[in-house]
Amino acid sequence: MQIKVLFAGEGVKIPGIDIGLSFAGFKIWTGPPFMGFTSATNQALLGFSIIETPVIDLGDLGEPRETLFKQLHTRVVFVKIKPNIFFRDGGIATVSVTIKEQTGGELQDQTIEFVAEDCRGVSATGGDIEFSVQLNQLPEDEWDPFGSVVP
Repeated sequence: MQIKVLFAGEGVKIPGIDIGLSFAGFKIWTGPPFMGFTSATNQALLGFSIIETPVIDLGDLGEPRETLFKQLHTRVVFVKIKPNIFFRDGGIATVSVTIKEQTGGELQDQTIEFVAEDCRGVSATGGDIEFSVQLNQLPEDEWDPFGSVVP
């Protein structure tokens, strides 16, 4: 399985508490065959980031886990991105995506985590970027993860 992530957001937090004003967009592509998913989040973010990972090969995740991560439409995912404190093109980011999955009557976390080198964009954030979001499928003409997304 392969994956690519794009995160873009900016905002400020009120010092000492986890409340702030921000807006961010998130896109994720999984495949092959590739499909894209997107959503927006207003969770508090300190700083400014546009992080576009290259397409990363995760290897064989096995079934049904691979199918789970390829069918993200309407799924709520928990995302954590650990970028370099500051970078401009060529940065490194660790990305984890977690789905809460009901399995045999129990709620279990299904997580994929990967390190992406040579990220495109710019990032200047105060710590990790963490948010939860419900994804929706992108229009089919936006399913190509190899195209340039960051201007």
